[in-house]
Amino acid sequence: MNASAPPTRVRGCSRCYDRALPQVYGYLAARVNEPAVAEDLTGETFLAAVRAVHEHKVADLTTAWLITVARNKLVVHWRRLEREERTLGLARPARLPAWSTTASTNASTAYARARCSASSARIHRSR
Repeated sequence: MNASAPPTRVRGCSRCYDRALPQVYGYLAARVNEPAVAEDLTGETFLAAVRAVHEHKVADLTTAWLITVARNKLVVHWRRLEREERTLGLARPARLPAWSTTASTNASTAYARARCSASSARIHRSR
């Protein structure tokens, strides 16, 4: 790894950032529907671009290349989310026991019916 990239390549990276930022962010924002996630992925994309310039892995930074890097970052993000969901799915029960939801629903329904009956009895008695 070289100690530093030539100044002209650094300036080119900065110009490319200014030029490509709206397209890269727009590409990601349209696919994740969460601005904070799109911002994080955009940052990761440009960080990868700076590393590629620093390590001389890319000849020319173009918007198309950055969109490809952004797409790869997005795929990694989706895979990480899927893996987390699978892991969490194993950690929690497949479904709650029937008695836990049924009992609370029945109690709430019974309470609501009792309140309605009491209210309606008062209304009819007052007539």
